Amino acid sequence: MSITRTWTLAFSVLVAIFTGPTAWAEPAPDSGDAVVFAEPEAQLTFARESQAEVATVVARLATVLKTKEGDLDPKELQCLATRLVSAQALSSVTSNGLDALSKAIVDGETEQARFEVRKSLTALGKSRALLIDAQQCVMWLDVVLSDLGEQPSPLVSDNPDEVSLDVGLAPPSVSPFR
Repeated sequence: MSITRTWTLAFSVLVAIFTGPTAWAEPAPDSGDAVVFAEPEAQLTFARESQAEVATVVARLATVLKTKEGDLDPKELQCLATRLVSAQALSSVTSNGLDALSKAIVDGETEQARFEVRKSLTALGKSRALLIDAQQCVMWLDVVLSDLGEQPSPLVSDNPDEVSLDVGLAPPSVSPFR
């Protein structure tokens, strides 16, 4: 067998391995693609649920900061405040994304609607990660949340319609550059 034929055969095997049936498989239902390519009503439902969950994360972080501000050291306070501000930004993204999604669906702009759903999907994932980061900022955050009568899961909310984004706290006096 010639060297060229050997290299061609090896290349063909590698191509077959990397582009085999797994490369063409359907996406997993929880990967987000199912929502992105869903019907407009399912997209709107997902966007509304995402907005509510992100608002719940904001409310939970704000509650911890309001009730336990005096018990936190400056580093914990700075860490939680940073996560709260990021969560508030994500809440704004989901809120504006829901409006843009509604407009895109009415206008029949399928690609724009998919883009807005992807934004909501990303914001939802980031907000969940922020809550986990906040728990790492303060190791006893689950205990604090249970003291407040809340469940430690970011998916549980008593009433997401009553969520206020105003924390009512001055920013911490700790500089990240010290």
